[in-house]
Amino acid sequence: MKLLYIALFLFISFGPCKGDVIFGKWNLSTPKVKATSKKQMEYCLQLEKQNDYLKAISAHKQLLKYFKENTEAEESYIRIGELEMLLGKTKKAESYFFKLIKKQFNATAKIFGTLKKDRTKKRYLGRRIDNDKSGKLIYQILLKNLQDRRDKTSSPLVNMEFNRILKNLYLIGRSYQGLTSPQITKVKKYKDNNKFEKIYKYILERAPGFNGAAFMQNELAKLKLKKKKYIEAIIEFRKLTYDYSLSDEAQEASFYIGMCHLKLSRGPGYNEQNLKNASVHFNDHLLSHPSSKHAKLVQEKLNIIKNIKADSELLRIKLFMRRKQWKAAGIYLSDLFKHYPKSNATVKGKALVKKNKKIQMPASE
Repeated sequence: MKLLYIALFLFISFGPCKGDVIFGKWNLSTPKVKATSKKQMEYCLQLEKQNDYLKAISAHKQLLKYFKENTEAEESYIRIGELEMLLGKTKKAESYFFKLIKKQFNATAKIFGTLKKDRTKKRYLGRRIDNDKSGKLIYQILLKNLQDRRDKTSSPLVNMEFNRILKNLYLIGRSYQGLTSPQITKVKKYKDNNKFEKIYKYILERAPGFNGAAFMQNELAKLKLKKKKYIEAIIEFRKLTYDYSLSDEAQEASFYIGMCHLKLSRGPGYNEQNLKNASVHFNDHLLSHPSSKHAKLVQEKLNIIKNIKADSELLRIKLFMRRKQWKAAGIYLSDLFKHYPKSNATVKGKALVKKNKKIQMPASE
């Protein structure tokens, strides 16, 4: 019996770690444990090369169970979500990465002392990003990779690559748009506006300096335009021009803002100001990007705006004529001919002058 106990002790202490089997909870400060965690990571990567993703996920989880403070744990935390993506389980991967960011935020906030002890279990700092300066600061630290990796007290949750997690979420968002993502090989691409909108908003609130931020901001703005929420679309496109003015996406923002104002001009009480705003943004787009793919369409819209304004002037002239205010009618007709010479309203206005001799045109006419 004693020999059996001795053999078991020696096996636990010095036995090799084969496959995904890890024997017992070791003292994490010993070099032996570090070597074992590396072997476990090698086994995980071997399973991934064999495309056995389910076993690889199980092996990564086992590594995290016994080696929570190792450098390999940083990799395992993220790879679990990435393997779920490769399996085509985008919803599960999305949920996993959201939780992982929350854990990383909490772990980092504790190190910097910005979390109150009585609130750590109930909610985490940064839940209301817009009203929380401390929360924004933590996310900036993570985005720029400024957390002190030399600090031995820092857990793998703190030292994880925040940008890599965001990139994975970004790829999931693109898959919900029906866009191709090489990292997500087996998932069926389909459009789900609500899902990609949620992911893009989540990333932009926490990391406005992320590499794909301009693309996401542009897509959110276009989605508002597609849903005919024109005022919200204008706000989103303006964010694009202010925050990402040097991006390629910002070059088209003035065109889309002009289109939104043109759509809003059809509503009661908004016509004149919105037509003016649309005209300003269309002209700005032509001036800034004369060779734009929208240049021809912009010119057509400007002509439409001119015709709308000319028709509005003609209605005003007819109102003066009904009131027998011939002098006022003549002044407005003169302005109509001057500013809108090629419009249909000008042709009709000239016909009115010929038909009604009472209209008092200015001397120059």
